Amino acid sequence: MPTTTSMPTTMSMPTTTSMSTITTTARTTQQL
Repeated sequence: MPTTTSMPTTMSMPTTTSMSTITTTARTTQQL
């Protein structure tokens, strides 16, 4: 059970990283 619970937590980490990447890409595009 606890192992299954930690899975979603790990999944949330990449999601946050993706958001930052999208934001950075958007800023770069605006500068261009």
